[in-house]
Amino acid sequence: MASTYRAVVDGDHIRWIDPPPQSKGEVEVRVTVVERERDKTSRRELVREALEQLAARGGIVGIEDPASWQRESRSDRVLPGREP
Repeated sequence: MASTYRAVVDGDHIRWIDPPPQSKGEVEVRVTVVERERDKTSRRELVREALEQLAARGGIVGIEDPASWQRESRSDRVLPGREP
């Protein structure tokens, strides 16, 4: 059974935020990196820029064919788990 323990990884060292797991010997772990606030800020900036571009084009009413616009906007990236 998996349990979650909060910690900070600095290089090859772990500093526990929550009490560490009680174990005898080695324990297999999986590490998930949590976004920091600065990463969220840069995403917010990208979203803000995209909304400004949309507004400059006249907003949603400025899009003549929404279906083709959506296909075009999604065609530049590969969907997760799919090969191009």
